[in-house]
Amino acid sequence: MKQNFTPASAEDLLISHLVARERTAIGQLYDMYAANMSVFITRIVKDKMIAEDVMQDCFIKIWNSVHLYIYITVAKPGFILG
Repeated sequence: MKQNFTPASAEDLLISHLVARERTAIGQLYDMYAANMSVFITRIVKDKMIAEDVMQDCFIKIWNSVHLYIYITVAKPGFILG
């Protein structure tokens, strides 16, 4: 019986590198999302400096808790982190 093989998306691979604590992965994550996050956060807080601090805090939080993403997606299939 032939198995369906779905190659991992770039985001899946990036998450696996983050979980493996590869420091280059957080830089890649930053490169992928920082511009959009900056615009989004700045719209909310209305201050560029505060937005940069919030964004930095977000990336630190991701780095420190990415292992929970794996737990959540396995424990609760279909759960999407936004």
